[in-house]
Amino acid sequence: NMQWMNDNGFTTYLKLLEPQLLKRLNKAKEERPLIADMSEEEIALFIHEMLNERSMHYSQAKLVIQPEQFQPKHLADYIKEL
Repeated sequence: NMQWMNDNGFTTYLKLLEPQLLKRLNKAKEERPLIADMSEEEIALFIHEMLNERSMHYSQAKLVIQPEQFQPKHLADYIKEL
């Protein structure tokens, strides 16, 4: 649970927008059994529903970052410095 993770570690939520998640998941859907047989529209709906269901938990992370603001190397360095 999120409270336990926050009490015992440093939690980070990389908050991607739904279109970004859809693009990433579409590229790797064969490797993800839960969505492997879904159409792009079904995956988009799945993402939307899961984010709505889970966002209140994710937003409790100690650090919430919109990663599109960083180059991957800079994002990793930023998180390591915290």
